[in-house]
Amino acid sequence: MNSISFDNILKILFYVLIPLSLVFLYQSFYSLNQSKLNEEKVFNISFDNQTISRNFLTLFENTVEENVSSEEISFQDLGIELAGIVSINKQPNRGYIILNFINKKSDKKIFKPGDKIENNVFLESIYSNSIKISINNQTYQIYLSDKKRVTEVDGMINLDVSLLEILPYLKIDQGSINGTPGIYISDRVDGKIIKKLHLKETDLLFNLSGYNVFNLATLNDAYSKLENRKEIVASIYRDGKIKKLIARRIDA
Repeated sequence: MNSISFDNILKILFYVLIPLSLVFLYQSFYSLNQSKLNEEKVFNISFDNQTISRNFLTLFENTVEENVSSEEISFQDLGIELAGIVSINKQPNRGYIILNFINKKSDKKIFKPGDKIENNVFLESIYSNSIKISINNQTYQIYLSDKKRVTEVDGMINLDVSLLEILPYLKIDQGSINGTPGIYISDRVDGKIIKKLHLKETDLLFNLSGYNVFNLATLNDAYSKLENRKEIVASIYRDGKIKKLIARRIDA
């Protein structure tokens, strides 16, 4: 009887102590790991309120745009009106903007990246839908909502002569690409005019600032109507793609 009772006691101890031991070991292991995690944790990330610590962001410095303020400003805040913008595709360091100064006289209205606009205000870069300016060494991005004032082109041509002066030196041949009629331009001065216009003899010119061009008469007519324009946008087919070039008189 005593032997049976002793065996029963051993069995009870076995079935009770083993689970308790396992629980104790699990809790000890969990506490140890949790302690290590707390020691190693250097980031404070919360997905509830969408806040991420600066320590975490430093891992992705190449993808985070530095020194660009999220504060919204406009040219009106500076007493300036944006009259127009010319952006060059994939070249934010080129192009130019046209500004009107409100209640102030200013000789200069055209600004290129790197130009000083006002005291401590510099134009940094130009994109198709925004520009970046620096105010007191802080960069601000201004988004443009009025796309009518934006001219997007693939290149810019600076001319020191008018297009009408160039016309007599050009040779015109009719052609078409993908059903679009236009003209091929070559020149009578050993390629000097074509080079000045940044054109190739394989370029098909089909439009000048909204005027379709498909022969010498339409080219001459477009030139006459655009003679007083400061900028003329030439639409061409080049290497199977449509390109836009803006020609601007440097003395205009």
